Amino acid sequence: MNAFVCPSCHTPLNRRQSKYGLLWVCTSCHGRAVTLQMLRKLVPGPIVNQLWQRARSEGRPHKRSCPGCRRKMTEVSIRAGQRTEQLDVCQGCHFIWFDQRELEHLPRRPAKPTQASGRRDDAAELRELPVEAREALAMARLETANMKQGQLHTADDDSDRWWNFLMALLGIPIE
Repeated sequence: MNAFVCPSCHTPLNRRQSKYGLLWVCTSCHGRAVTLQMLRKLVPGPIVNQLWQRARSEGRPHKRSCPGCRRKMTEVSIRAGQRTEQLDVCQGCHFIWFDQRELEHLPRRPAKPTQASGRRDDAAELRELPVEAREALAMARLETANMKQGQLHTADDDSDRWWNFLMALLGIPIE
């Protein structure tokens, strides 16, 4: 049995997994319950912050009950482009209820670049270099590693000399 019920038509909600997280969908009226956490992944931060702040300070009690905890939600007006949407927010369990098409009217966060959208990884770039260039790069990296290793040994040698100087200053025989 599904614990979540649509606040509009009182139909049981279906749980769905999206790439941003879980949401609950009404198959009857096509409304959706989305968590505040998931909304932060979809919508720019300032809009989500404004929605939450308004729910806490300016929101009006609404007749709709939260799909999760069944408490009365707060109705909040939020500007979405040329439209103003009336969203229902549950301050207790952090659900936001979107009637059909309301979520689509909110602006989206810009997509993070991925390999498919043009960002390339270092290994792919290295594979495209000529063999001579890859060998030269490998030799340069090896030389850098050797220099760093040499600096570590030099630092160790210097610390031994310092210790010997201190021993001699204190009159302790050095072997």
